Amino acid sequence: MAALENAVDIKVENFSIAAKGKDLFLNANLLIASGRRYGLVGPNGHGKTTLLRHLASRAFPLPPHIDILVCEQEEKKQKEALTRKQEKNKSKSQQVDTEGAAPTTLLQRPKEPVIAMMLS
Repeated sequence: MAALENAVDIKVENFSIAAKGKDLFLNANLLIASGRRYGLVGPNGHGKTTLLRHLASRAFPLPPHIDILVCEQEEKKQKEALTRKQEKNKSKSQQVDTEGAAPTTLLQRPKEPVIAMMLS
């Protein structure tokens, strides 16, 4: 534990994670070096969020002075927000139609969820 007190990196060796009966990580090693930026990329269901949740919940031994925050955005909430925005924009474009101007529909795609880790 004394080594963790002074550590500036996150280093987890020989760990395994399974979810819903599926091995996501088997005897894996993880090194997150201070001062570097990382992105987690991969297909759905391959353990990106599960790994971050394990780190955030401190399921692994981590240096106590490193804070980890996982921000998640649910897909259902994104869809509901997009539907509300589309309805609002549809209403606006109908108002423009009644005034004789060309209809304008302003739709914005929701931004992709961002997972970020900052080490200080």
